[in-house]
Amino acid sequence: MAQGYVEPATEDEEYRALTYGDASVKDKVDARKRAYERYRAYVDQEISNEVVAPINNYWMIRVTQKVPMKKLTPERTNEMLNEMFEEITRDYYASVKKTILDYTLRNSSERERLGIPLAFEAPVEYGSVPFVGIEPSEEWRNNAVMGAIKMRDTLCVFNRAILELMTLWESYQGRLLINLPSELEHKPIDTFMKSQKDQMESVKGELTKQWYEQAADILRRELDNIPVDPPELRNSFFEAVATLMSKQARSLVEKSIMEYMNFFKKYKKPKYLTATEVNERKYDIESPIEHSFLQLELEANNDEVRVKFKDSPEKVKDQLKSVIQEIVKQSQSLPRAENMISSGENKQLWHVSMDDILVKEALFTVEEIIQENLAATEQVLQLYDDFKYILSEHNDLSRFLADKTKTREDYAERIAKYKQEKQNILDNLKSEIRMNMFLVAVSYTHLTLPTTPYV
Repeated sequence: MAQGYVEPATEDEEYRALTYGDASVKDKVDARKRAYERYRAYVDQEISNEVVAPINNYWMIRVTQKVPMKKLTPERTNEMLNEMFEEITRDYYASVKKTILDYTLRNSSERERLGIPLAFEAPVEYGSVPFVGIEPSEEWRNNAVMGAIKMRDTLCVFNRAILELMTLWESYQGRLLINLPSELEHKPIDTFMKSQKDQMESVKGELTKQWYEQAADILRRELDNIPVDPPELRNSFFEAVATLMSKQARSLVEKSIMEYMNFFKKYKKPKYLTATEVNERKYDIESPIEHSFLQLELEANNDEVRVKFKDSPEKVKDQLKSVIQEIVKQSQSLPRAENMISSGENKQLWHVSMDDILVKEALFTVEEIIQENLAATEQVLQLYDDFKYILSEHNDLSRFLADKTKTREDYAERIAKYKQEKQNILDNLKSEIRMNMFLVAVSYTHLTLPTTPYV
């Protein structure tokens, strides 16, 4: 240390100085205070957030599910969640940056260079403090030693092939197994589902042919550098490659599921507009517009005298949820790269399980949002309540036409009635009801008016 350096006080010395007024260690206490201020400055200001890995989204999802949302108002819930997320993120970055600095200060040269002679509340170095607790049995120790030996023998050394496989994946990692619509683009449910199916088949086709063959070529080149004996060396290499490629395939599945889930989260609202509010709303150039992406069709059921959705809400919900399950299935039956070189027992990469925590989280979140939006959208059917009688008008018209006593004036009155009803529908129902997630095509043609011949 530089000349004039004063060793900072220990915690005990600082405690005595502050509690009992021990003036003999005043300089050392001041040195400790300066060291702490510099220590905090490095943590808070000098270490950038960019060097810290982003916070795990799974943690945030778990926090959200623990909040008793039904017991709080939506406004209070959002306020609490925002406060908690800010606090969690702030503490996360502070703790990781403190760990980085603590590790750096383990080096005496770095302590002198930074002018911070000690770390504050540094983690206890493993093995520096005697263990207090239940000692493992001899059997447990032997198993641990054997496990370490097995790990040493089976781990694969990082080599050129692994680096080439990682570089190869860079041309695939931007892919998604889903094809989400752009803003203000709405499609029928069958068209939306076909778009997802086509995208999955296209991407999986690339993985099972192009990616697979390119990876196999990399393995062929590397095998020249790996001795044939003992065979465990090549087996270890193949397992390392399979592990890496399985992880890469999983990252594609995870990314696609997260994108799909986040897409639906945009349609989560504290309160949804009713169909009546949407139907009566006056739009102008500054009015917000709902970004619905699915179009639902209506059809008239004359036998039941009601208007209903062509595709039932339950069917729509199941189809949209099934996209997540289909994404997961794309990780199945992906061939291992060494299949083209050697024959082994394992022919496929590891696939993602339907019981994976991310899959369950996504299914729960997406189903909840779809259910809320469908409940709001089903209110559109209530707009037809005042016009349902038209569905049974055909029978009344048949009786009218069969009555030979009806005059020309009666026919003219009936025609005028139908024209008025048609105009009433046009005046009171918009051509489309754009709800939050679903666009409902609304037209008076769903309520087919009878045609009366002139006499």
